[in-house]
Amino acid sequence: MPKIKLPTIQIPKFGGQIAEVKHFHDNFISLIINNQALDNVKKFHYILSSVTNEVHQQIQNLPVTQQNFHVAWTLLCDRYNNVRLIAAAHVKSLSLPVINKESATDLRTLINFKVI
Repeated sequence: MPKIKLPTIQIPKFGGQIAEVKHFHDNFISLIINNQALDNVKKFHYILSSVTNEVHQQIQNLPVTQQNFHVAWTLLCDRYNNVRLIAAAHVKSLSLPVINKESATDLRTLINFKVI
């Protein structure tokens, strides 16, 4: 059976956009946190290089130590991996049609709305 070389997976950057948190979170867990070959100091360096903007500001002053990786990861998860904020961001991005009056036609338009 021939070996297939898969492309290198890049850790996504995360700058605080709630709609992108699940993508970042799940990829970071899969690629970094679950990687047994990495100690927590290396994981901390990976998280520092993977976050930008306000997210980076929240953890940049933590000393890079074994224990502080868990502190940093918990801070970020508690702040951004919030189910209510994620759901609200997705609903806000839908741009649902507005119903100006109660009518069967407007209700049908809302029911048949498709997310593209």
